Amino acid sequence: MYRWISEGRTYRWMVEQYAEKYNVETTTSMFSEIRRKRGMDPRAVRDLELIPWIVQEPDREHADLMCLRWEARRRAGAELTEAARIRLTGWLKGLAERGQVIAYDPDIGFRQVARRPGIDLDIIRHPDQTVPTRKA
Repeated sequence: MYRWISEGRTYRWMVEQYAEKYNVETTTSMFSEIRRKRGMDPRAVRDLELIPWIVQEPDREHADLMCLRWEARRRAGAELTEAARIRLTGWLKGLAERGQVIAYDPDIGFRQVARRPGIDLDIIRHPDQTVPTRKA
């Protein structure tokens, strides 16, 4: 199991392997907890500059959020799969070509909006005080 974690296997893959090889039902959170208890770095990269919002459940699998997560991983020096790297590169290129950034509102969801020159300095539009944000 520790080898799988060090190899970067996904928790979903580990759950499937345990079920197939050992006929033992596990959960993804079990592997995350083992990682935490062993003092290993967490898999998830948290970047409040890229994802400052409290994202509502229906929006947690949105394509723009996935790309923001990949970009957070890339900026933190974490490895990406080849497929994620290719998709992220295209997504970033598209935003730049269209002059857009990512905005989020819990009532509307994620959307790509026009970059405001001199205001939107990264790839997101920082939320105003009406949108709930995460704390460090």
